[in-house]
Amino acid sequence: CGAVGRGKLPAVEAIEQELMLESILVAKYSGEAVVFIQPEKVNVVLGAEQKELADNEAEKIARLVDNYTGIGYENVIIVLKD
Repeated sequence: CGAVGRGKLPAVEAIEQELMLESILVAKYSGEAVVFIQPEKVNVVLGAEQKELADNEAEKIARLVDNYTGIGYENVIIVLKD
């Protein structure tokens, strides 16, 4: 399998986590959701249907992302797209 094969596994796992989180967020918040997992942070972009988020909703999203990725909820950045 070599070094190249081993190097791809984390990328594949990140893509799977991104797709899973996007599906959950779309189902829960109706609209678009895009998740970008990076080594030290996760960016979550929610579609125009979400005009604003209450603090507790932002925290719920951050904790959900942390549960799936282990990144730490404080490393989750949530952006609302216009």
